[in-house]
Amino acid sequence: ARVEANNQSFVALGQKAFEQAAFAGDKQLSLDVALLLCDADELHNNFDFYSKYIRENASDGWRRANEEKLLALNI
Repeated sequence: ARVEANNQSFVALGQKAFEQAAFAGDKQLSLDVALLLCDADELHNNFDFYSKYIRENASDGWRRANEEKLLALNI
């Protein structure tokens, strides 16, 4: 039960961090958080939403820096 509560907290905090970073215009941080949330998809967060955000907003440099993780997640 404790692990599930921690996972739920992680997703909730991650979603808030993403929203605040995106609202503030911090692309780097919002992309990093979106990637973390996509990687935690087994926690039932919205993979389609965050992967679409990454596809539409990631720069070539950010993609190169995160290439291994993007390939593993098929983004």
